[in-house]
Amino acid sequence: MPIKSLVIAFAAAATFGATAFANAAVCSGSVPDGYSPALSDVMIGEVAASSCAYYSGNDNGWSPGAGWTSIGKSDDENPITGDVDLDPTGTLWLSLLLTPDDAPAGELMLSWTGGPALMDFTFVLKSSTEYFAYTFEEFLLDPDEGGYEGTYRVAIANLNSKKGPKDRDLSHLTFWARGERVDAPGPNPVPAPGALALLGVGVLVASTIRRRSTC
Repeated sequence: MPIKSLVIAFAAAATFGATAFANAAVCSGSVPDGYSPALSDVMIGEVAASSCAYYSGNDNGWSPGAGWTSIGKSDDENPITGDVDLDPTGTLWLSLLLTPDDAPAGELMLSWTGGPALMDFTFVLKSSTEYFAYTFEEFLLDPDEGGYEGTYRVAIANLNSKKGPKDRDLSHLTFWARGERVDAPGPNPVPAPGALALLGVGVLVASTIRRRSTC
């Protein structure tokens, strides 16, 4: 099965000067005035992030929580790769390519094998000593769907710019994942009432034929 690229997009257009109230409505955490985060800063195909959070400091040692696998950190065009153990069984292999490096906007390419799987992703975009974490929930990786396209944008602003708030360049991106198989066999299904009725008719016909053949 050929591996197809998954391009993750970050929406490039956002209005600066957003109020703290608007920021708080989008991301958790104390988002500084002048920043302009949006769930569409990170897109997979046409799907925006489910949630985002702002943090002040460095993301060393940070994680989304228990059960997540760190695929790696990238600040250049070298791919990062990692294996994710799936529930109930199986392994998904992910490869993330960041292009271009150290830019406030650009593209990501994500390839995988071992699908289909229902995945949660978290992308951490860090600049200077601040970062946003964007989380996707229950994203279906289906090899039959092909690739997904989009853009990315760093929502952390340089508030000291003479021309007003300006997006800072990306220091690095950290990628986390977890998921479960969606092709695992389940319990034997209970026959529907219609199927049971047809089965009963079949038994009756077979019984009638046997009686006639013995007469």
